[in-house]
Amino acid sequence: MLKVCKDPALADVVEHLSSVREQTKKAEDGFGREKKSAARAKQLGLLFNKNPIFATEHPTFAADAAKKISLIVDRLKEKHGEDFTAVSVTGSLSKGGWQNTPGNPKDSSDVDFIVIGKKFGLVDEFRDELKKVGLKPCGHYSFFSNQEQLPWSYVFFTGWLFGRDSDRERIYRMQYESIKKMSDYSWSVIANSIHDSQTYVDKIGERLNLSEDETSTLKAIRCLQSVPPYNRQEVLEIMKKNKRYSKYFEKD
Repeated sequence: MLKVCKDPALADVVEHLSSVREQTKKAEDGFGREKKSAARAKQLGLLFNKNPIFATEHPTFAADAAKKISLIVDRLKEKHGEDFTAVSVTGSLSKGGWQNTPGNPKDSSDVDFIVIGKKFGLVDEFRDELKKVGLKPCGHYSFFSNQEQLPWSYVFFTGWLFGRDSDRERIYRMQYESIKKMSDYSWSVIANSIHDSQTYVDKIGERLNLSEDETSTLKAIRCLQSVPPYNRQEVLEIMKKNKRYSKYFEKD
């Protein structure tokens, strides 16, 4: 289901990040083919696991972007309270291949995002906050204002979610209720959308100079890790066995 980010600067991520930085620095300093291979192996390891955020040539900038987004979300939550739930970040920052060129924003990746809240103004406000901290917002936004609008329910199942612990239960409940209410066909459409999003890695491959075989492998791994079942009843059975959602079945 949707990744819920408690804090982008988790200890294990920082450990990975430090290792990548060290290996990359040695490779760039010309320590030989063996060192370059070690750096690339670490980068591919990050890209192929379930948390590929720092699989990039600019891991420190990706970490900085994630921290800035987390702080923006905190400020919006303080300001808007229950009207603001979270922001889901999609694109290269969540899937790997984040690109940042200091001093040349045109060559830097933008931030693809989805706002989950009750005010349309939140989209523009979040976009403006990104600009203030030097991040480039994508030109396409989605907004979810009413839980009954099932076509928008895909926002609960895609991307890297930035929100507070206090909003976790709300997101889980929204996931459960949206699946319970929608038709089998509606879920198949959402599942297909998630599949397309998670397996579109061509741009990542280009940015990280992956070979054709490596890109194909990455697509296959993303299918196994991230793509949900197309059968809605199967999804409900999986949720029923998961402690995050089982209590909702008991209440209903």
